[in-house]
This record gives sequence, structure tokens and C-alpha cells, in this order.
Amino acid sequence: MKTSIPKMKNRRGFTLIEVIVTLIVASIMGAILVQFLGTSFLKSADPIIRTDDVGRLQYVMDNMTSNYKYLAATRPNFLSEFRTRVQTPNYYGSGYTVPAAQYVYFDGSNNEVVDGGAGAFRVLKVTIARNNQTLTALFTR
Repeated sequence: MKTSIPKMKNRRGFTLIEVIVTLIVASIMGAILVQFLGTSFLKSADPIIRTDDVGRLQYVMDNMTSNYKYLAATRPNFLSEFRTRVQTPNYYGSGYTVPAAQYVYFDGSNNEVVDGGAGAFRVLKVTIARNNQTLTALFTR
């Protein structure tokens, strides 16, 4: 007697080829998705960090302005003392640097000229920085 293998009328499951093709397509789509969204996820906190840096700089500048007003009301030669305080590291807070604290004046064409402190027009230009953010203010006598 011959034994025959019955033919499957209802195929259930997937063939090995179908599984392999599905895995390849899914991995290609995953790689595309990582390339497309990877940079966005890695850099998504940058605006928050920049905003925090600017907020901290504004806090330091508020402290400087408050001290400037106090010195202007109580001392006759306050601008040089204020400049010394500004140049003292972390006098008004922490986590900032002072790249510039110099006397300037503006010529007839409104161009800024470094004064060196000996000129008649005493304007102190103060720039503070934190990471890649800077804040600049002018203080006069």
C-alpha cells in the first residue's frame, strides 16, 4: 500500500523566507528611523540648557545692577570700585566668567572706542558669559 502525504489545505504560520524578509524590512526601517530621529533626541535638551544659562546670567546681572545702584548712592568714586568687584571671580554669583569689564566711549559716529579709564566719559562695559551665552551691560557714572 502506498502511503501518501496529505496535502495541506489550510496553511498556518509563516515560512522561513517570510520571517527573514520581515526581519530585514523591519531592521531597515528601524535604521532609517534612528537616523531621522536620533539627532533630535540627542539635541532636544539644548534649548532648555541655553535658557537656564541665560536665566543664571540674568540673575548675576541683576545682582550687579543692584550693587551698582547702591554704590552710586553711597560712594563718590563708585565706578572704579564697582569695576573691581565685577572683575573679582564669583563676586555676584557662581558659574559665570567676565570676559570684558572695560571703560569705553562712543565717538561722533556712534562707534565704540576703548577708553582705558583715563577719558572724560566714563562708561563701563561689562560682559558676562556662561557656556556659549553672553550678556552685556553699560554702566555710567
